Parts: sequence; C-alpha cells; structure tokens
Amino acid sequence: MTVKLESVSMLQLAIRDWSEPIKAQVIIALLLKPAGDSGNYRRIGIAEVPMYGGLEKEGWGTRVVTII
Repeated sequence: MTVKLESVSMLQLAIRDWSEPIKAQVIIALLLKPAGDSGNYRRIGIAEVPMYGGLEKEGWGTRVVTII
C-alpha cells in the first residue's frame, strides 16, 4: 500500500525505555489514515519514534478519533 505522508496521522500509545544497544526512549504510535470524510481513521501501521531530533519537543496535538 502506498500512502501520501501528509495524509497519515500518528496516535501516541506509550513511551518505552530501551536499554540495548543504547539507552534511549521511543514513542510507540499507531499510524492512521483517514477513512473518508466521516472523521474515522483506519490503522495502517505502527511506529517507534525516537525521543530525540525535535519531534518530542514540538509536542503532540490532542483530539478524539474513532478507529475502524
């Protein structure tokens, strides 16, 4: 499946501490794609986002979603 990056949202699930091979934290998130214009989303994957490089500093927006 090919999806345009701008049409994908991430839903943060957890923050996990990894200790091997280096000590780091990662954000575990679902990758979601809009399912039409109804405000529903479909899960298309999962991601581990490193807690460095700026993404964690920008913050994550908050909203209520329905995953179908």
